[in-house]
Amino acid sequence: MTKRIEISKARLRHLFKEEELSQREIAKILGCSQRTVWNRMQEYGIKSRANAEAKIIAHGHKSLRRDFDGDLRKKAYLIGFCKGDAHVKLLCEGGQTIRVACSSTKSEQIELFKELFYPYGHIRIGKPNKKGCVEVATYLNLTFTFLLNLEDNIPAWILANNETFFAFLAGYTDAEGSIGIYGGKAVFVLRSYDKNILHQVHAALLTAGIQFPRPRIVRPEGHTDKDGHNLHQDYWALETKAKASLLQLFEQIGPYLRHAKRIRDMQAAIKNIKKRDAKGWTHVNITETELRHLYEEEKLSQEQIAKVLGCSPTTVGNKMRKYGIKARSLSEAAIIARNRGKSIQGVISTAAELYLNVAVKIPT
Repeated sequence: MTKRIEISKARLRHLFKEEELSQREIAKILGCSQRTVWNRMQEYGIKSRANAEAKIIAHGHKSLRRDFDGDLRKKAYLIGFCKGDAHVKLLCEGGQTIRVACSSTKSEQIELFKELFYPYGHIRIGKPNKKGCVEVATYLNLTFTFLLNLEDNIPAWILANNETFFAFLAGYTDAEGSIGIYGGKAVFVLRSYDKNILHQVHAALLTAGIQFPRPRIVRPEGHTDKDGHNLHQDYWALETKAKASLLQLFEQIGPYLRHAKRIRDMQAAIKNIKKRDAKGWTHVNITETELRHLYEEEKLSQEQIAKVLGCSPTTVGNKMRKYGIKARSLSEAAIIARNRGKSIQGVISTAAELYLNVAVKIPT
């Protein structure tokens, strides 16, 4: 006759529920079969674990899981980050585990992922593939179901509030954005297949008083990339070089950025803008009437007007285009120079200056 294993309900519950041991592990401790442990659990009314919970414990992850803390700005940031650069899925239907993963060749992106999700769940880092790309993943509980919606849209509750919108935009920027200095000018760029999100971001920026050009297609559907892959949808960009817009944007998203490189690049961009301002490339407050007077009546060149206003000729040119002031032709520049009583050599020199220092053909 098989000897009955003596174990109290309290101890069996402690081993199974609190120590999170499996029936097989408990059987080894008690010196009996797994079937005996299962029978005793049935006798005591101790419910077995669901498969999903058993898998969590088997992988040693359950003790590392924490509930999301409920902060709306952090929630908005994580949604932006995941919509930009993550794959999120429920591991199995009716399960208790949400897997979030992303791949990158950049160590700072991997570090950011770890920083964002380590407080909430186990982090698994894979080995680099042939291209040096590393996959990193985390396993979260069901308080993170808000990350499962990866559709091309921004939730209404995020758009309803500036703080949550700019937190979202910071997360999306950390995932998909670029801040750099090109041609001596600071630039902010978002590039993505997410047409609707970029248009929603554009509209929200305008509502917040930050002027931005409309999103544009940079690579159309059907385009073949450098690796020979055909794009199955349009690739969009939202970007600006405008100093005022950049400073307004950085003021809003700066407190929420988490990516180390994005923060450094933003600081470099701000420094670039201030440096350009220090050289006199500042915003020029001049009316259309005043500018027309200097250019059309006083007959000054863009370079001469720039000296008067204390800015660059490029700034003057931009203002003229904004006001619809047509630049003079080469012949017009030469006529102005000749009317000033210049010699032939003087006409050539003055006309060149009036037309931004290019050689001209003097009309007969």
